Amino acid sequence: FDAIDRDGDASPEIFPFDKNRTFLYNPTNTHGTEVAGLIGAEAFNDLGGTGVSHKAQIVPIRLIDAGQFPQAFVDTFRFETDQIDVTNNSWGPAIVRGVSGPSAAQLLAIRDSIFFGRDGKGVIHMFASGNSGEFGDTSSYNGWVNSRYTIGVTGVDHDGFYNNIDGTTTGYPETGGSVLVAAPTGSVA
Repeated sequence: FDAIDRDGDASPEIFPFDKNRTFLYNPTNTHGTEVAGLIGAEAFNDLGGTGVSHKAQIVPIRLIDAGQFPQAFVDTFRFETDQIDVTNNSWGPAIVRGVSGPSAAQLLAIRDSIFFGRDGKGVIHMFASGNSGEFGDTSSYNGWVNSRYTIGVTGVDHDGFYNNIDGTTTGYPETGGSVLVAAPTGSVA
């Protein structure tokens, strides 16, 4: 589902490079695909690792890309709520130490999906805590993560800290009272 163009093609839009319109061209916009691979990579296929939920069916939704607008978030959280069990949201506001979050309409769409989705069983919304931990940011400023309707997830090193054994610091994960799950992650050297 493409929440930006409102069609069935969730592929990123790739436009011919135009130096006057560089905001339209981002060939590295693959984060969602990479995270989907970590979640749903097939097991026992002799190609590499196994996803954390290797039997999951992945539903691609294009939301974070050029041309994004507020209604796209509402459309995303209302999309196929009778079929989707869990959403993974590894995106967030691009601000550091500032308060940001969903509009009233966006929050209502999330709320409705957890109360009415899947015939009343609800849709579970997982949100990455953020990417600015190295700057002292906290998920407490993020209204998407800091919501009663979502589950905040962060990353830690093998020993549960942000300081890695190799002397580097895992700087991107954010902490905060809204984080419910912490899982091992790699270091950023």
